[in-house]
Amino acid sequence: SFKDIEIIFCDDGSNDNSTQLINYYQKEDKRIILIRHDINKGTLINRNDGAKIAKGEYILFIDGDDLLVNNILEKVYIKAKKNDIDIIQYQTYSGDFDKTFYCSDIKREEKAIYQPELSNLMYYENGYLHQSEFNIWGKLIKRKIFMEAIKDIDEYYLNQNMSLHEDGLILFILFKKAESYLFIKDYGLLYFSNKYSTMRNIRNKDKINKSTKDSFLYLEFMFNYTNNTLYEKNMAVCQFKFLINTFNDLFLKTTKGFDYIYKIIDLYLNCNVILEEDKIIFRNLKNQFKKTEQNLPH
Repeated sequence: SFKDIEIIFCDDGSNDNSTQLINYYQKEDKRIILIRHDINKGTLINRNDGAKIAKGEYILFIDGDDLLVNNILEKVYIKAKKNDIDIIQYQTYSGDFDKTFYCSDIKREEKAIYQPELSNLMYYENGYLHQSEFNIWGKLIKRKIFMEAIKDIDEYYLNQNMSLHEDGLILFILFKKAESYLFIKDYGLLYFSNKYSTMRNIRNKDKINKSTKDSFLYLEFMFNYTNNTLYEKNMAVCQFKFLINTFNDLFLKTTKGFDYIYKIIDLYLNCNVILEEDKIIFRNLKNQFKKTEQNLPH
């Protein structure tokens, strides 16, 4: 129902017939714009390239395994303009292509949140982490806020071609830059859990070392981008413990990159504002990695 949009396809080095399909649809719809990378540069650079050429006041990211619900663009745009909101998040459905979808069903009031509460939203809410807070899809974002946020990410991280946690890098800064946020109870997106997607393949034997490296790149980023106070560092600590709980089985299968892993764990262990009870968890993880490394065939 909302027609006044740009549709920007960012083809990040695909090797199928995506480009040909997009070229075909461009002939039918003048709103369609195509950006193509000859080689895969990763989602952060890909999203940034799309946002840079966009002309609209707001942007909304849709990944290759997402489908928007009818009329959601109109709903979120009207609410954003009416209330001058920087970020609007809506509910999502998730599921496999051939199975029943389940609802995100986030229990939150439909009211605007402002700073300073907003900067911590993605990490704390009554002691519970909402996985959807880590995803840049499912949100309408003021383009100027996104552009300001991505400028604050060092080239070092942008060029790592991360396939895991890259949304967390931008969202952490985005939630600090934005002045206002609104969650709405409308369902706006279907997230298809594709068996060939990056997230479904992070535990494949040939992906384990890369997935582990990405996890510790993210933890390095979180440590460096939080101030040296207990309140701020707890954001990084919260993420660290979340990754241990979620990916420990993957970490146990790591076969290389241990020096870098130890370096990042030591950042947290040597920080004077991190609680000792959390450091015990990190020491145990370091010992786990050391045992894994020692048991590798030489």
